[in-house]
Amino acid sequence: MEQVKSTLANERCEERILHKMHSSSSTTPSATSVESAARNQLQKLREAGDGAAFSALCRTLWDTQPKLYSALCLPRIEVAMRTRWMSHETLDFRPSFRWGGLSVRARSVDALDVLLSAPDPLAVDVRSLRLEGVEPNALIPIFETGLCDGVRELTLQACGLRFRGSAYPLEEGVVQVTMKGHEALFQVLRDLESLRVLRLPENRLGNKGMALLRGFEQLEGLELRGNAISDSGLSVLARFDSIERIGLANNRIQGPGLSHLKHLSTLRHLDLETNPLKELSSLAHLSGLEFLSLPRISEIAEHVADLSKLLPSCEIREVA
Repeated sequence: MEQVKSTLANERCEERILHKMHSSSSTTPSATSVESAARNQLQKLREAGDGAAFSALCRTLWDTQPKLYSALCLPRIEVAMRTRWMSHETLDFRPSFRWGGLSVRARSVDALDVLLSAPDPLAVDVRSLRLEGVEPNALIPIFETGLCDGVRELTLQACGLRFRGSAYPLEEGVVQVTMKGHEALFQVLRDLESLRVLRLPENRLGNKGMALLRGFEQLEGLELRGNAISDSGLSVLARFDSIERIGLANNRIQGPGLSHLKHLSTLRHLDLETNPLKELSSLAHLSGLEFLSLPRISEIAEHVADLSKLLPSCEIREVA
């Protein structure tokens, strides 16, 4: 019922904003006043914590008023440059629901070059940056210019992250050892005092690559899905004493290494789906845990039943 009320309220809000845009009276609102109305409504939805309505309004504005939407995203970029940026095939912008400011998704090195063409680093208020399938070291100039000094959330998805000297199986009996890693990029990222969430899904970190995470103990959220991490690799996480969410789905964790997490008193959300788990005893120490996602496998059925009793306030979800 609450979701229905939220949807109806948002639809009425969209109608009011669109009415202002298309008003034909002698007192037609200026573009500035319409932009202000849209910006205020997005802020209200952010303050209300209504992410679904926020996203719906963004989609409506993009579909019906792309010029207005681009002005909401890039208010301090001149119109001609703003138009080029918004039309770039591998670069996407949207207002950030969680952090305020701007959320940016880049899917090519060329897209990063576009951002570097900003006349002033302060002209683009990037709070969330997502890089997909792009060589990560291409990010270094972005951070060196100060363009992303305010980034709170960074995602590097399927970018081939690696640690120097790491080995990867290519085929049966053939192993590749990489002599180049991404230590330089992570050294730059450690200097980002604003960074709170780091997402590194579907990379090639492995246990050795987990060393790249040393020095990020200020993080509140960490996503490591699909990185071939086993139990020994979890030792790096023992010092993340501000962490609230950790995603470790689709790795090689069996359970003993979870002991490295047992002193993380701030941890609220833990995802261990699609892991070959055999035991979960260390998780009983996580008294503050509110949500736990596990694979539905017979090897841990008894452990899950025990955890349900030991952590009565935790929602445990088993995924087949």
